[in-house]
Amino acid sequence: MKKQKILNIVLAVLAGILACILLGVTIYNKIDEKNREYSYDKMLKIYNKIKYDDKLNIYLFYGEECPHCENELKFFKNIDSEYKSMYNFYKFEVWHNKNTVELRKRVIDKLVEDGYVTGTENKPLKSYYEAVPCLIIGNEVLIGYSNSLDDVIKQMITEQKENDYDIMKKIDLK
Repeated sequence: MKKQKILNIVLAVLAGILACILLGVTIYNKIDEKNREYSYDKMLKIYNKIKYDDKLNIYLFYGEECPHCENELKFFKNIDSEYKSMYNFYKFEVWHNKNTVELRKRVIDKLVEDGYVTGTENKPLKSYYEAVPCLIIGNEVLIGYSNSLDDVIKQMITEQKENDYDIMKKIDLK
C-alpha cells in the first residue's frame, strides 16, 4: 500500500513536470512565432544594417538547418583571411524569418527585372525564390553549394569586386 502511494506521488510529480515543459514549449513557440512574423518595419531594420563602402557586398540567403548552407558558411570563414578585405558578408536566414523571405523575394524580383536571373529548364525561376543557399555576389547568383564551387566563388569575388552593381541599392523598399 505504501509503495503504491509513493508510486502515485512520483507519477503525479512527473506529470506536473511534463505539463510545465509542454506549457513552456507552447509559450516559447508563440513568442518565437511573434518574432518571426512579417512586418515591413522589421524587414527595413534588417535592410538598414547593410553598409556601402568600397568593398563588395555579398548576400547569402540560407536555411538554418541546411547542411549545404552550413558548408557554405564554413567556406566563407575559411577564406576570411585571404578575401575578407574585399567584401562585406551578409547572411539572411529564410526558413524561419518571414522578413528575410520577403527581402529575398524583392531581391530576386529586381534581379529578374534587371535581366540577371532567368529561369531555365534545369533551374526554374521558382528555385531562385525558394532554394537555399542562394548566394548573390554583384550581379551573379549561385543556387546551392558544394565544395566544387569554391574556386568559382573566389573568382566571382575577384571579378565582381570592380562591378558597382549592388542589388540592395537597386531594390525599392517603399
